[in-house]
Amino acid sequence: MITKSPFTWIMAIPLMLLTGCVSTSTAWERDGATTDQFAADKAACRSFAHREAEDAYSDRAGLSSAGGVNNYVQFNALMQRHDARRDARIQFERCLMRRGYRKISPNAAAKKI
Repeated sequence: MITKSPFTWIMAIPLMLLTGCVSTSTAWERDGATTDQFAADKAACRSFAHREAEDAYSDRAGLSSAGGVNNYVQFNALMQRHDARRDARIQFERCLMRRGYRKISPNAAAKKI
């Protein structure tokens, strides 16, 4: 079994958590869509994406309760959570695209206002 020094884990885990906090500030646009229509579509797609990610990752949630320093349980749980969030974001974007929306840069969205 490969073991990492405690320093490696101390640096890796906060870095992964901070990476998830970076925002790309994506804006979405569809010709003829009102603000209310976008809000409804966004809510529906977000619900769909979370449901899909939950279904995909719920069977992997059975984590070992074994203790110890090198059991990787917490690391695996963090990685599964990261994968679920990534997959939910991908499903969310695909759902909006199927509804006719397209991504635009935040700068282009600000110019239209």
